[in-house]
Amino acid sequence: MKLKTFNAETCPPATRSGQKTIRFAVAGQITLSKAIVKELGLKIGDTISFHQDEEEEMNWFISVKTDDGFKLRQYKDADSLLCNNSAISKNIMDACFDVTDGYPSSVAFKVLLDNPEKLGGGQSITRLSPLRNEWRRRKRKKRTTINSKLTMENKTISIEALVKLYTIGDKNTKAELVKQFGKETFISPVGMPTTWEELAEAVSMHPINSLPFANPKDNREISVNADFVLDVLSEYINKDETGKIWKPNRKNSKEDKWFPVFQGNPGDGFSFNDSHYYHSASIVGSRHEYRDKARSDHAGKYFLKYYEQRSTI
Repeated sequence: MKLKTFNAETCPPATRSGQKTIRFAVAGQITLSKAIVKELGLKIGDTISFHQDEEEEMNWFISVKTDDGFKLRQYKDADSLLCNNSAISKNIMDACFDVTDGYPSSVAFKVLLDNPEKLGGGQSITRLSPLRNEWRRRKRKKRTTINSKLTMENKTISIEALVKLYTIGDKNTKAELVKQFGKETFISPVGMPTTWEELAEAVSMHPINSLPFANPKDNREISVNADFVLDVLSEYINKDETGKIWKPNRKNSKEDKWFPVFQGNPGDGFSFNDSHYYHSASIVGSRHEYRDKARSDHAGKYFLKYYEQRSTI
């Protein structure tokens, strides 16, 4: 008889008490456990920086108490500390995990304190390693990059598919896509969030609890949630440089009012087509209108699924 044992050592919970870990949430919250805070001698106001090996993208490190790092603050009323940056969370998930079917809500890394590495100037960095229970989500092999000879002459691909491929691709894939289709196809205008999680963080909302229905049970509730997301989006990205929210003036026939236009067909399903505009008050498009084409295009490209969900009832 050959037994396989399942116990606290072989089947650890998400984050065992006392572990020296850092947890990255897709919404941007980065939490340092009580144990690692104590081990590194950190306190509120100290800083932390994150480093990636450009030659081995899955290798990530931290350094603490750096001049230009992220300031740490208290996590609720616990002894843990946290900072926020959604770009770091998504970069580390892109590099270390298979996110083809979407980002996990959060991932935890153990801080390997035994062998710190020294950089120039005496700076010390410490390696991060995914916890054992995160291994099932780890990348098994490097993603296939786009062949440089790929052409689109005899193949139609939607903008949304290209944007999705760019979002989940590694740096070689991104470079090849930009080379073939232009940077403007993939890069969002500065300051515009590309996901609901980023948008919620920007307006200090919880990405789940702030929705009208935290656990939607049917298409009607999904549609209501989508309409809420689009309301928040249009208000946020329609702000001008002073922070004032632009609203369409129905009495001004010379004012451009932009809105995304979609199409549906058996092959591609629901997809973004282009942005249109109107001047007079007698022609009204989507009630989510934008003050310029760039913002309307952005909404149509990056928040496509919410427009589709809104139309499910």
